[in-house]
Amino acid sequence: MVSAYEEHDEILSRLYLELEEAQKALRYSEERFRSLFENASDVLYSVDSEFRVVSVSPSVERVLGYAPEELVGK
Repeated sequence: MVSAYEEHDEILSRLYLELEEAQKALRYSEERFRSLFENASDVLYSVDSEFRVVSVSPSVERVLGYAPEELVGK
């Protein structure tokens, strides 16, 4: 017979493994997005809910002549 403690420990172990896998998948996704964003030949940008520029791909300098930092917050 499995005790409540052992059952609880098994559930926690399973949840911990699921969390580790989710974190690993998230890190991979973030790295992939960052690589695509930083190496895009076109200008990519993101805005916040008030349409202020949050980030701009480095290609903006080559395409438009602005440093990304010049556009963030505009």
